[in-house]
Amino acid sequence: LFQGLLNQFQNSILTYNVILANGDPFLNRSGDTDTNSGKTIMGRLSYGLDFLGGFLEAGGSISHGARIGVESSGLKSTFVTVDGRYERGPMGIRLEWQKADEDGGGDTSQVDFEGIFVEAFYEFSRPYWLPEFIPLHSITPYYRYDTRDFVATSDMSQFIIDIDRHTVALRYITSPGNIVKAEYQFNEEKKSRTIDNDLFLMSYVRPF
Repeated sequence: LFQGLLNQFQNSILTYNVILANGDPFLNRSGDTDTNSGKTIMGRLSYGLDFLGGFLEAGGSISHGARIGVESSGLKSTFVTVDGRYERGPMGIRLEWQKADEDGGGDTSQVDFEGIFVEAFYEFSRPYWLPEFIPLHSITPYYRYDTRDFVATSDMSQFIIDIDRHTVALRYITSPGNIVKAEYQFNEEKKSRTIDNDLFLMSYVRPF
């Protein structure tokens, strides 16, 4: 169907995914169990092509279905996402916009939110002059910004807040598959509730 369009571009790719799964909870709540009576349908469509010496991809996805534990009430969760990425050599940027609606716009909504995500990185490969005894495959500093705005018709939790978050991070790969990552998150709350939740996180991944 799209072959004529795709042939106009070099190294272009059209990707689509469709998944039907058991209902997915909007939030993790203790006591939720899967009764197999609700279903969630998820789909994604993206298109990528060579652009200005790099690779550009844009896509969108949607998820819609019943929430676990309340299938009989008709409460639905809908997620809509639009995303893109551009990578050229060692650098890249990713961005995403997402909107979620727990009831499709009715008066019984408990939590709706809208947010954006932007991330930029630059990967430094191992320099040729580095001594062999120093374990380094690559090192990648990156910066991430994300924000979320909640709309809740009931005061469900004092921890549901609007927030702007800035993250500075470093990913250090000693050898393929061995990854050390450290990041610091600056969380700026938009409303009057004050919860100091700036975070420093570290992780290590090693294949077995």
